[in-house]
Amino acid sequence: MTQAPPEQSTNTPDSKAAVKAIMEQLDACNQLEAARIHKLVARKKGRPGQKDLEKMAQWLDRGQARVTERQALHKPATFPSSLPVSERVDDIREAIEQNQVVIIAGETGSGKTPRSPRSA
Repeated sequence: MTQAPPEQSTNTPDSKAAVKAIMEQLDACNQLEAARIHKLVARKKGRPGQKDLEKMAQWLDRGQARVTERQALHKPATFPSSLPVSERVDDIREAIEQNQVVIIAGETGSGKTPRSPRSA
């Protein structure tokens, strides 16, 4: 029984450009698919063959689709004007974006617990 020859890795400018283009789009891809792509590129030492490039493109598309689906589930928060925390929503959002830990203090019933995580 004869075996098919292993797929040849290519080191053409086109394959390098394809790898670079895929790698530049990984920020918009979910972590699972991005990790698969990184692992394959590392295993092929930056020179994947055509079949590998096709596989990477499929993973990238799937990862980007999953991110888009996940973002579509996010609903904007609403803050009833009757709650005191509503007056400070922009300040709270800014603090959350700029700091790893944010402590919010306020009166009982001010809306800080159920509302604050939604603003981020």
